[in-house]
Amino acid sequence: MKYSYDEIPYKSKPFPQSHPDRLASIAILFGIEPTPIERCRVLELGCASGGNLIPMAYHLPESEFVGVDLSGRQIQQAVETIACLDLNNIRVENTSIMDIDETWGKFDYIICHGVYAWVPEEVQDKILFLSSANLTPNGIAYVSYNTYPGWHLREMVRNMMQYHIGQITNTDQRIEQARALIDFLAGSVSQDSYYGKMLKSELDLVKRVKDWYLFHDHLEEINKPLYFHQFIERAASQDLQYLGEADFSTMLSSGFPNHVANTLSRISPNIIRTEQYMDFLRNRFFRQTLLCHKHINLNRNLDAHSLESLLIASSAAPESDPVDLSPGIRQSFRTPSGEPFNTGFPLTKAALLVLSKHWPKAINLKRLKHESLQELGAIDKKNISVNQKWNTV
Repeated sequence: MKYSYDEIPYKSKPFPQSHPDRLASIAILFGIEPTPIERCRVLELGCASGGNLIPMAYHLPESEFVGVDLSGRQIQQAVETIACLDLNNIRVENTSIMDIDETWGKFDYIICHGVYAWVPEEVQDKILFLSSANLTPNGIAYVSYNTYPGWHLREMVRNMMQYHIGQITNTDQRIEQARALIDFLAGSVSQDSYYGKMLKSELDLVKRVKDWYLFHDHLEEINKPLYFHQFIERAASQDLQYLGEADFSTMLSSGFPNHVANTLSRISPNIIRTEQYMDFLRNRFFRQTLLCHKHINLNRNLDAHSLESLLIASSAAPESDPVDLSPGIRQSFRTPSGEPFNTGFPLTKAALLVLSKHWPKAINLKRLKHESLQELGAIDKKNISVNQKWNTV
């Protein structure tokens, strides 16, 4: 049987959101004491040519890394890279996820990126089974997947391409004809209607992707998105619970207007429903979900104490110089990607200013608090409730 990933390998590269350091940090925020990443066991399901797993092994020499992939071509590439780097703390296997069992042992971190939506349902079930059965008591599992409602539009374009190339067997011709259809639709659909504008926007995104990405993300035979709440229900059947998202910022409702955030808190009695409603509002199409064992008691009441064992960094820069730290004066900051935000809390402004001066270095909470208060030296501290405002940093 010809395997599509042997024919056209998927470009494998580091994906920071799946790094054990990120997983451990989110776990700590919610009250879990994860295994230190300096001495841990990591399993990656669908490791491709090792672009994500090998850098982890290189930088964490005292930890053990195991990767599996069904593509012999990609595994051979990974083996060659591992040999060139002379790494002895990582091994990769050309085997099926379905063949992994209890003899593989327990892992502190299990990673499955870009696989779940593209495999049959029995393999999806096995991924979640392994994420429970082969996970240490305080372990963290990372699973990414395509999700609705965002993938409804993307799925519509995929179905159009699938229909157009249905009688073509040659891979190069399938990709060529899929692109030809995209060009035809993009140039022919009227943008005077809502449908035309919506379709044109999605087509423009698809046109920019590389052939290997188009082939595997849009033209593969299997691509099964699902709603977030459906994924969590499947995870619960394996005695797993929702920990959070690898991209923590997506869990915050602070980006919504106040009336929207207030409504969300009123109609959402638990975090699962809140996350699902936020997907509806954002038209989300991709998730990077973290899971842990159901028996763990999570702490959802985040405050400054949750950060005490972590290092803090921020690339956000103030939009004006000097920064006005006076109470009630809103100061704007902007991330490197261009996303703006503002705050009027003096200590929050001072903390962001301190972090911008240290970037890209990270500092601990104690130092951040000390230097932030130093920045506020010229401000009347009687107007600042440190304990109250510090929790907003």
